[in-house]
Amino acid sequence: MMEFKLSDSKLIEIFDTDHEKFQNELDFSYRQNTMNIILAGKKCIEAYKSGKKVLIAGNGGSAADAQHISAELTGFFDDRDRKALEAIALHCDTSALTAISNDKSYEMVFSRLIEAHGKSGDIFIAITTSGNSPNVLRGIEKARELGLYTIALLGGDGGKAKNLADLSLIAGSSYTPSIQAIHSRFYHPICKIIDLEFADYLSDGIDKIVSR
Repeated sequence: MMEFKLSDSKLIEIFDTDHEKFQNELDFSYRQNTMNIILAGKKCIEAYKSGKKVLIAGNGGSAADAQHISAELTGFFDDRDRKALEAIALHCDTSALTAISNDKSYEMVFSRLIEAHGKSGDIFIAITTSGNSPNVLRGIEKARELGLYTIALLGGDGGKAKNLADLSLIAGSSYTPSIQAIHSRFYHPICKIIDLEFADYLSDGIDKIVSR
């Protein structure tokens, strides 16, 4: 029988400790960012009602979050019948991503794609757990230069991005996996706020979705 370094009981002890710490960080982060979550949702709604779009960018796990947000908006979150909303996860164009990285630098990938796709009044959601990813910082700078409203999902002390973005939502943790998990508790409510605004429910439908 194969032997493992840690017993099941020890693993459970580790997981319980991690879970308790994460739950405290999540609760703190939610309380600290509730009004900014609402503001972020309203800013996206204003943009969509003005015929604008949402661009999202991040690296690694944050790139997966960017793609997740895009899917919630172009597809749907709760309301399966609302209209599709334009959103682009910038890393998904791998030919452009690799061309810009190879011919110029990886630091420029998001700023270049924002220059190509971004228009004044659009929203740019920048995701960086450290708040210091160079290509995300350049993206925020380019977005603001072009007149986009910038929303940053950050961790730790917010890094350099905290003072660059128009609106920052900061996860109260320094542990990357926890920051990423907390970020999902930022952008899911944002997507729900957008859904609720554009939903076309029967009179009792809104009560059902609010209570979920």
